[in-house]
Amino acid sequence: GMTEEAVRHYLIAIKIKPDYPEAHYNLGVAYESKGMIDNSIKHYQTAIHYKADYAEAYNNLGSAYAATDNLNNAIIELNTALRLMPDSALAHNNIGSVYFQQGLIDKAIEHYEIATRLTPDFPEAHNNLGLAYNAKGRTSDAIREFETAVRLKKDYIKAIQNLDALLNKP
Repeated sequence: GMTEEAVRHYLIAIKIKPDYPEAHYNLGVAYESKGMIDNSIKHYQTAIHYKADYAEAYNNLGSAYAATDNLNNAIIELNTALRLMPDSALAHNNIGSVYFQQGLIDKAIEHYEIATRLTPDFPEAHNNLGLAYNAKGRTSDAIREFETAVRLKKDYIKAIQNLDALLNKP
């Protein structure tokens, strides 16, 4: 498919020019979409090696670490991403998810709220904020966030299920 073609293309590009950070970044994205997280981590690291202020690569590296339960490294990389691009709703959402996984719900809420403020039409951030509010017993706030997520993305199964579970709580 398209990913195979892209991988081949970028592998050729880095053979010709090994210090091509965007090619390494794009390989990281392609490998991550194929579930090959270890490969994606390696290429995000290489992209950063050749371009020290590559904010998107730090963000994706942080997400890849989170996907492999390497939460401490995830926090380090995502904090670097946020230092380079403090207005990234995506990076705020990602670091919020790591804090949520760590059970640091208040820190998760703080970052999810920033994400939804920066990008109000970001359904995943609203769903995540709903989960975090729910974990704190803030049911009506959680319902509002799940409703917002579903309004923004009609076929958002997770948010629909989350909303359904709260509305039908005994």
